[in-house]
Amino acid sequence: MNSVNSNRLDDDAIGSAVDRGRMLRWFVWSAGVVFVITGLAKAFSATGSARALDVTDPIIGVAFRHLLLAVGLLELFIAFFACLRTSGSSACWR
Repeated sequence: MNSVNSNRLDDDAIGSAVDRGRMLRWFVWSAGVVFVITGLAKAFSATGSARALDVTDPIIGVAFRHLLLAVGLLELFIAFFACLRTSGSSACWR
């Protein structure tokens, strides 16, 4: 009877590890999708004609237009690797 209970515990541990792996992949994939959306939005916003985009950031000293473009590209870069990480192939663009 003891061996039956220990096998059951092992099966539960394996099942919970599989669930954690699945949840981790889902989280990384969903974070990649969010980074794609926000990165594209920032890169698109940087091409606008608002005068506020030409104002220089007081901390970094770069125009907000260039800062938005740089951060948007960084988010797209992160999203690319987050999507590759989930399945070895491009999971976000399937």
